[in-house]
Amino acid sequence: MNTYVGHWPFRQLRHNTAQALVRRLDRSGIDRAVVASLHGVFYRNVHPANEELAAQVRPYRDRWLPFATLNPTYPGWQEDLRRCAEDLDLCGIRLYPQYHGYQLSDRWRWS
Repeated sequence: MNTYVGHWPFRQLRHNTAQALVRRLDRSGIDRAVVASLHGVFYRNVHPANEELAAQVRPYRDRWLPFATLNPTYPGWQEDLRRCAEDLDLCGIRLYPQYHGYQLSDRWRWS
């Protein structure tokens, strides 16, 4: 299962909190799901969205596989990645090149 917490701009979403999504998973018979923050898609500095995500899923950590959002065009993304793994205990990453303005083939960004 793949899901998000947070709001999409200009559209209100239902079941967009960790608590509401857990209830929805229960009704659907789903034990665990990957979750990321929709807010990170729209922030240039995405780390605050990762911190929000970690706080929201902490009480339900047995149900969630929280994935960080990274923006490799933002200075310090490597430090954000380290903090997501070591401090926030997020277990994967999501990339949104179409929103953050890069191509996955832009090799210089990943070095």
